[in-house]
Amino acid sequence: MAGTSVGRGGVQTHLKGLTAALLSEGHEVKFLSLGTEWSAQIRDSLFDVEQAGRFTIFRAYFNEGKDRASAFGAALAIVRELWAFRPNVYLACGTGWNLFLPAWLSHSCGRLVFHEVMSGEAGGWNDSRWAVRWLFDQVVAQAEPVAQNFRRTFGWNRAIGVLPAFSEPFEDVKLSAHCFQQIPYGQARAAIFGRLVPHKRVAWLVSQWPRLRRSLKELHIFGTGPDADPISRAIRDNNWQEAVFYHGEYPAGEAYASLLGSFDLTLLPTVGAEGAPLVLLESMACGVPFVSTDAGGIADYANPDCLIVDKADPEAFLRGVESLCERLASGDVDSSRLKDFYSDKFSFEALKTKWLDFLASLAIS
Repeated sequence: MAGTSVGRGGVQTHLKGLTAALLSEGHEVKFLSLGTEWSAQIRDSLFDVEQAGRFTIFRAYFNEGKDRASAFGAALAIVRELWAFRPNVYLACGTGWNLFLPAWLSHSCGRLVFHEVMSGEAGGWNDSRWAVRWLFDQVVAQAEPVAQNFRRTFGWNRAIGVLPAFSEPFEDVKLSAHCFQQIPYGQARAAIFGRLVPHKRVAWLVSQWPRLRRSLKELHIFGTGPDADPISRAIRDNNWQEAVFYHGEYPAGEAYASLLGSFDLTLLPTVGAEGAPLVLLESMACGVPFVSTDAGGIADYANPDCLIVDKADPEAFLRGVESLCERLASGDVDSSRLKDFYSDKFSFEALKTKWLDFLASLAIS
């Protein structure tokens, strides 16, 4: 597998889960963590336990900017690693030319597979994913809309399978019982988890608090990013501190699950080029319904207890919050049903079976 193990995001969470699934069945895994020199200074927390023999990690970092010699040196190092390992399947996830070219040049990989966990839309003529069209054997996408985007944007004329990404395995976390028993309209507590960047529209949603306060008691924001300061300033300047809260970075693991499970609903008003955000899977795993736009592959998460609205219509998102709060007030949201939906389609065990069957079919074909 090739991607990055540095940082805390959807790609890292997915690759960690897939690694765990492979190791649990006795497969041998080499993980190629690619990046730039600055990323080498960040604590690599997702893969800090390296199992000798069955799991090894190789980190290939190069200088930022136009240091072509450094990038070329990293590529040669990757080629040497692949020559030594000779994998049945090379699975790439992410972007960057060194994610694609060295594997093809090595001529040592059984099958070259790309897993698209972003939107499937190109970032321009120099998008490294163009290499997939010419050099790779197979593409799988995180969601059906993502597959359609990739096929149209990059001119991929072969079939694209759909395999969801692994989220945090919260089905194994013992959560306190969260029962939606007719929460009075206007008393629900909502939360937003994720990167605070303009396309997520969190700052916009905070600005809508004069309307949201009719359906919500509290709005809690967790995450970091360039919109953190504007959000904090809006809360302070409007004296909303008793109802709207910015908490900064949120915890991981069981502490994150317990925190997420303490809210009545989660919100994601994004209009960006999304894949299928794992935060929504994690919300469902905890039995907490969400209101989200239909950006990227989010439509694949549709279920009876959550609301997905048109990303092009801001008013639709506000109405969606009001509608879900009305359903919470009437007892029309079933937390157990939501957890079952997640468990059947997106739990660790469900995805482990799908992924291992897929990879096994490639290895023997």
